[in-house]
Amino acid sequence: MLGFKATGIAAGSTAASMMSSAAIASGGAVKAGSLVAVCQSVGVVGLGTIALPIAAVGGGVGYAAYHYLIRPRLWETKNNTNGIFC
Repeated sequence: MLGFKATGIAAGSTAASMMSSAAIASGGAVKAGSLVAVCQSVGVVGLGTIALPIAAVGGGVGYAAYHYLIRPRLWETKNNTNGIFC
């Protein structure tokens, strides 16, 4: 999507611009552990194609956990007589 591919960073892509900016900012090389380096690692192993569905499922699970597990406890706290509401 951004240009991080299993074969490397696609020329002229957003990823190429990010890599160029990161290299200029750090004096000529992309630092290990930087956003560009991590995204490239994800692209190399092919996770870029499944990252969006995983994020969507993770978001749904997170919402459900909040809605059914955390939110009811917040309401219990609100109705508590000590006046503390989270």
